[in-house]
Amino acid sequence: MSARRDEQWMPNWMEGETLYGLCCRYHRVRGGRLASSTCLDLFGHARIGFSHDVPERLETFTERSMGQCGTARSIVMEHSVLGYYMRFRSVGEQSEILSQLQAGGAGATKARLGLLATGIGASHPLRFCRECVRLDLANDGIATWRLVHQLPGVWMCLAHGAPLTAALSKVNGVQRFQWLLPDEVIEQGSYVEPKADLLAEGLLSATAVARDSSDILALDTNVSVDRNRLGATLLEGLKRLNLASPSGRLRSASLVSEMETWSRRVRHLPEGNVLCVAGGAALSLVRSALASNGPPLHPLRYVVLSEWLFGSWREMKVLYDQFETSNLPALSPSPRPARGGQSQRTSTPDQKQRFLKLVEADGLTVSAAAHAIGIDVETGITWASRFGVVVQRRPKRLTAQARQDVLAQLKAGRPKTQIASDHGVSIETVTRVLLCDPDARTDRTLSLRATRLNLARKQIDDAMVRNPDGGVSAIRALAPAAFAYLRRNHREVLRRLCESLPKKSRVKPRLVDWSERDRRFSAQLVILRGSAPVFNAKQLAQRVPGLAVKWGKLDRLPRTKLELKIKDKPFNAHKSISQDKDK
Repeated sequence: MSARRDEQWMPNWMEGETLYGLCCRYHRVRGGRLASSTCLDLFGHARIGFSHDVPERLETFTERSMGQCGTARSIVMEHSVLGYYMRFRSVGEQSEILSQLQAGGAGATKARLGLLATGIGASHPLRFCRECVRLDLANDGIATWRLVHQLPGVWMCLAHGAPLTAALSKVNGVQRFQWLLPDEVIEQGSYVEPKADLLAEGLLSATAVARDSSDILALDTNVSVDRNRLGATLLEGLKRLNLASPSGRLRSASLVSEMETWSRRVRHLPEGNVLCVAGGAALSLVRSALASNGPPLHPLRYVVLSEWLFGSWREMKVLYDQFETSNLPALSPSPRPARGGQSQRTSTPDQKQRFLKLVEADGLTVSAAAHAIGIDVETGITWASRFGVVVQRRPKRLTAQARQDVLAQLKAGRPKTQIASDHGVSIETVTRVLLCDPDARTDRTLSLRATRLNLARKQIDDAMVRNPDGGVSAIRALAPAAFAYLRRNHREVLRRLCESLPKKSRVKPRLVDWSERDRRFSAQLVILRGSAPVFNAKQLAQRVPGLAVKWGKLDRLPRTKLELKIKDKPFNAHKSISQDKDK
């Protein structure tokens, strides 16, 4: 088969279909024998293109489909999970991500969107509604994957009020590079039914999340969600619930209590353990949602916040549309009033130079110079110390002698809490004394660095005493924090310490307990055969975590081999399963 084939026919889009679903139908209708051949025809590569959530090599796909499926932008925004996230990104970011996807790079795109750090995860297991599959087969003779069913947090089909079933085919990796439609997943039995508590207590919350996610997909694909307007809308919702003052100050105690109570409604969702927040995490989440800078939150977070504050995303969108960009209230990364009730001021380099001239050339006090240019006195003290000006402060709760003692202890690297306790003052007072003397800060930094170095070396020495025969790995395991500190800050010291250690440990640990693994695999196989005795060896292997990759080691798993009823020579699981599916 040619490495490139200019296709002139593609099936029409089914309602709400994903790009992966379209390619699966193309593979079946064309009677493709090898999944890699279909991928090569559509995307110009034998492996890149199988991703079911983030499309890749779109430039090649649009070229070979002769534009019948739309542009790269329309495919991403209307037929992939990525469009769900893209609606919360600026138009400039959308263009950059689209340019990246036209040439490839799905993994880099997930990292750029920050999906790996959200706690919700970057995996999107394929999900289907059994009633949708039945109707597709009855009406069109073929079923497909619907986009709204693949969104994070969506576990209900709004069209039929039925729970969604999750497929295991793309999760366990065995059929990662295959074109699979829902009816094939059902036939193989490679799926997981929804939990009972989701169908009972969590039914309402699951339906609400699915409805709101569907409304997000209905947003205009040419306009992104404005962070400023969204933050202003959420802040207005907090004000209406009396969780924020009219000026925008959050009422932290009430807010945390209300959100902690409300978030329990979504605890039955598979993502519930991440969506249920309490304490400082709840307050931090709200402040991040209100902030106008930084990356946006995971869209599912906005869904939960809109449900909490407005009852639905649709109701929040009504208020969102009423805000005009020019009339938005000022938002900050952490909306809280400035210290002392004063408004936040933004300093400039010109202000700092004027302040220094007033103090050094004109002889004004720090407080007078600060008032003259319109900054806080504490800010002026900090600037003066940065310029090397020693600030002579009038003693308040500290006498001159006490101030000298505090400075001496700070230079010696003593903890601020102990210094404050000994002199009966607050930690802030001790910190202000430190900021007034630039030399004290330098001396303190050097003292703390030396103290930390000595502590790390002592911990390494203690580890070597406890395990005199241990190598580098053994010592690192006994003192991980000290080892990491020396590696980052004192590599030469760490190198000299490691040179005195034996190259290898004398006792080589046993890495794998094959007897325990054999017992665990065989016990799981007994349970599976009892619940569904019609499974063959291949299907059983796919449903036992970690067994499929151990086919080449079945001679070391005699009980497992007996349960699988395999008498001949073990075969290569990946090769056999792949050939079986291609046929």
